[in-house]
Amino acid sequence: MKKQAIWRLLTLSLMLGLCGLQLAKAQIDERKMNASITSASQKLNQMLGKYGERNDFSLNGYFHFNREDKARGVYLAGYGVVFKLPRVILGIRSRRVRRNRKNGDLYISVGNRARMRLTSGQYNYRDRVYYVRSGDQNTYQYHLVDRDSVIRARKKVIKDAMQQFLAQATDIMSQLPDNERIDLIYEYPNRYNSYYYNTQNKSKLRMPDQMMASITKKAWQRNKNKVKVTETQTRQKDPNFQIISGVFKGLYRRSISKSFYSYSAVRYYALEKYGVLYNLDFVSRVNVSDDERYLQIKEGKVVDSDSIRARQSGDYEAIKAERRKENQKAYQVFEQEIKQYIIAYGKLLKGFNANQTLALHIIMPEHWYTTNDPKVPKSVLITVKGEVLQGLKSGKLSEENAKSQVKLIKY
Repeated sequence: MKKQAIWRLLTLSLMLGLCGLQLAKAQIDERKMNASITSASQKLNQMLGKYGERNDFSLNGYFHFNREDKARGVYLAGYGVVFKLPRVILGIRSRRVRRNRKNGDLYISVGNRARMRLTSGQYNYRDRVYYVRSGDQNTYQYHLVDRDSVIRARKKVIKDAMQQFLAQATDIMSQLPDNERIDLIYEYPNRYNSYYYNTQNKSKLRMPDQMMASITKKAWQRNKNKVKVTETQTRQKDPNFQIISGVFKGLYRRSISKSFYSYSAVRYYALEKYGVLYNLDFVSRVNVSDDERYLQIKEGKVVDSDSIRARQSGDYEAIKAERRKENQKAYQVFEQEIKQYIIAYGKLLKGFNANQTLALHIIMPEHWYTTNDPKVPKSVLITVKGEVLQGLKSGKLSEENAKSQVKLIKY
């Protein structure tokens, strides 16, 4: 009887322990966490916004704001919260030194074909010279600068912002389990590296391709200001992860996709033992009509001319309902196809452990008719475990069984 009582007691303790573990996992309120992440992203944009880069591009004669320059964050269960920081640029430019054929004077060409004369004893023909501009658009003043000092200043701005943000991240940290963390990732685009690196002078500083600040909840509780910041000076892409980036970018080209499409790159972040996180921004539906190429920029804001036309027609609500209906159809197609895509192409990953996770965070298109649409979320997170991909690849799992184990979280 004593042995039976002991076994019953042990069994009861184990069951209570498992219930406690499940309860601890359930303590994360996804809606509350998402609201906290949204608020924190806005704060990051404010902190770095004054150093931000106006990044708009022209497409078919219409202007669009590129959303890649905004902070974005996502919660990954078992890992923590990952933020991508907005871009920072402090106004540095570079030009090659030219020589006046008539008198031999050295100069660089700056805005609107203006010329800035250089001291011959300080510069040589075809040197790269760095400068900044100040003042309003009609009265720009150009000043030569030391490129390395600008890079140091930019790096300090980013690191200080990382430190300040994490020291004040009480709201998010209070919601995380003790074994999870917050990561802040800053990536500088390839197209700017040429501004800061001269192959003829290897001793020059180079802007890091990526800076990452990371702190666990336990470390944060001990010392909020002790943040680990790492820098990657040479971009080293993992061909294994790049394959999936290319696949998803190709799947959501306008000429191929049946739901939404994107022009942005599918970036990825390798997250230690957790696995890998991919980010993708959608810009519109595939079946968008010519009448919906409506984005205009006025005083730094996007003015929606399609919405204005709808209001002026007197049928605003009817047009909005029609637009929403089409957008909802596109989302339903997306939700069905994305699970199929992630298992079909996720199994291409080599060396992916059974305990690792493939995660894909996607931001839905933003239009006047998508605001507060209960049937289409602002973003979604799709995750699948490595063991599911391995089972599918080996034939132990069917596609339907594997697809049922893909998680799709709506925000």
